[in-house]
Amino acid sequence: MTDSSRDALRTALFYGVVSILWFVVCDLLLPDLIEDPARLAFAQQMSGYVWILISAVLIFIARTRLLRFLGVDVSLRQQREDHERLRLASAVFDSTREGVVVTDQQGLIVHVNRAFMEITGYQPDEVLGLNPSKFKSGRHGPEFYRQMYRSILSAGQWSGEIWNRRKSGEIYPQWQSIRSVRDEAGDIKHFVAVFSDITAIKRSEHDLLQLAHYDPLTGLPNRLLFIDRTAQALTFARSSKRGCALLLIDLDHFKNINDSLGHNVGDEVLKAVAERLKSLFDTDLTLARLGGDEFALLIENPGSQRGSGGRGCA
Repeated sequence: MTDSSRDALRTALFYGVVSILWFVVCDLLLPDLIEDPARLAFAQQMSGYVWILISAVLIFIARTRLLRFLGVDVSLRQQREDHERLRLASAVFDSTREGVVVTDQQGLIVHVNRAFMEITGYQPDEVLGLNPSKFKSGRHGPEFYRQMYRSILSAGQWSGEIWNRRKSGEIYPQWQSIRSVRDEAGDIKHFVAVFSDITAIKRSEHDLLQLAHYDPLTGLPNRLLFIDRTAQALTFARSSKRGCALLLIDLDHFKNINDSLGHNVGDEVLKAVAERLKSLFDTDLTLARLGGDEFALLIENPGSQRGSGGRGCA
């Protein structure tokens, strides 16, 4: 049984005892005070009405105090729940691996989390009260930020890739989401930006692109990239009524080098040949290694002077 139930039981028992005492006292005292039977009966009846009136007053007082107590209890419980939610939100805010920046309606920073400090290198006292434009990298023009702000005002949020600057001066890519926070009247009170550092993802994308389109041994374009550039060159040659030239190169007796001196020496020979060929041709031409000891050279607009002809592909 809870404390509230025990209090209610004690109150009920007390009320029952008082009621019994009231009627017993009235039955004992009224006959001594009133001798007329008719008046005695009327007095006994009135004593019951008086007790009903007293009971109603007591119930009203008890109900008022109970509601006040329940209101205080609910308020305290609500405060405890609110405090617990705030504590939980604060723990999540500081433990998340994404950086979080909260600004007021003027765009001034009012709060940052621990991940923000780890990613950017700034401490809270270095950025609080400042505008997030402090982190601009210079890689985006004014129109980029105008479109971002229009999206936040119209849709309430914006998400996308953005380049910002760390405290060290390093420019790095972020994936950032910004949301506006409105009050009950619909007015913007805060902006919340959540971002993650995608430097590693960008590096992986670059590495994958490099592996997909470039020969890992010589660093030259591979067969896949060479075929793609050749197709582009042919399309351009047909549309511009110009020509293009294709030169295929292979190494004689290269197999003998691998067989007699080993593949490591053969790889060094291929790298040396690649460097020698790159030094012989302009950088705006496409020099590729097709595989093994086969190399290829794509020349667009071969009729022009060396280094100035056509639109280079390399």
